[in-house]
Amino acid sequence: MPSQFTHYHTQSGWAALLSSSPIKTTTVTQSFDADYIVVGAGFTGVAAARELALAAPMADIVLIEAEGLLQNSSARNSGFMIDLPYTKIDQRSNVAMQKWQIDLMAYGKACLWRQVKEDPELASYWTDAGHYKAASTRIGSQTLQKIEQVLKEKQIVYKKLDTAQAERLLGT
Repeated sequence: MPSQFTHYHTQSGWAALLSSSPIKTTTVTQSFDADYIVVGAGFTGVAAARELALAAPMADIVLIEAEGLLQNSSARNSGFMIDLPYTKIDQRSNVAMQKWQIDLMAYGKACLWRQVKEDPELASYWTDAGHYKAASTRIGSQTLQKIEQVLKEKQIVYKKLDTAQAERLLGT
């Protein structure tokens, strides 16, 4: 059920496979009271809401999403979770905010992994494959250099592959 904010032209493939949304949605039209409000229903928001529910089972927890449920980046990426979106660690926010964002995304991933590994069947679907970026143009190469600079500045571990390594590993 896309909202007025949805900017994608097509529905998420995952959501399109569902006969109906398994998630109860309500449009907020008046003020309300809650013990906790989690903003954003991406991987980290859902993980945070779940952790709150486990820690405080009697609490009123509200999960707010500005766009349509199952329609944003984390639902549109074919089941791949990217725990370090580079836009979250760019130069537009101060260092403390960047660290908080990086830590929050790592915490969200850890919460989801704890949930998944409790069920051997679910755990078989989880692979920590990494995140690959490649370039074939001058502009793409410049973008990769900027990303590499941010990773170095934030002391985020990464591995740079040469062409032969990328071909062996990725087949391209």
